[in-house]
Amino acid sequence: MAHLLLHTAGGMAFRTLRLIQLHDIALLAQRMTPADWQQLLAWQPWWAWPPLALAGRYYGRAPPGQVTDALRNLCPAILRCACARQLLSDVSLSRLWLEAFPGIEWARSPGEAVMFIARRIVPNAQSRSERQHALATDPSLAHGDWGGLPQSRRILRALRARTPRPWPLHNVRAALAEPH
Repeated sequence: MAHLLLHTAGGMAFRTLRLIQLHDIALLAQRMTPADWQQLLAWQPWWAWPPLALAGRYYGRAPPGQVTDALRNLCPAILRCACARQLLSDVSLSRLWLEAFPGIEWARSPGEAVMFIARRIVPNAQSRSERQHALATDPSLAHGDWGGLPQSRRILRALRARTPRPWPLHNVRAALAEPH
């Protein structure tokens, strides 16, 4: 369960969550014993409540109330507030629009949030290298110029108008290109 919750939390933060992840959580949650839940709680997983809450929203199966309450209390207040109203479409590739700071609600301190913002505004060498690799290998970045723009131009474009994410657009283009 910890493995599923951690991957699902990452999908929520990066806006790449898949429904199957919530489905797997719901299926496993109904098979867990109180001892299993206590073992999970012993790890103090601050990131576990948002995926469980979202799975519960769609599947209605949740861990026992005291487990849910304990996991909710481990979750930072800002993340708890943001996730309390999120839908699958907010945290998946269904989310069409780029966000300036996607996943910032997962920062656990103001310092972490400031570092996240700084890395988004001025990407480090590793991020720039990963972006170049993605540009060369990711077919979703082949359409349009977004992938190749320097960060300063991306920021200016995003400030002027809402900008669609390349990945959902790629999926839509691929679906529309299929023969009927």
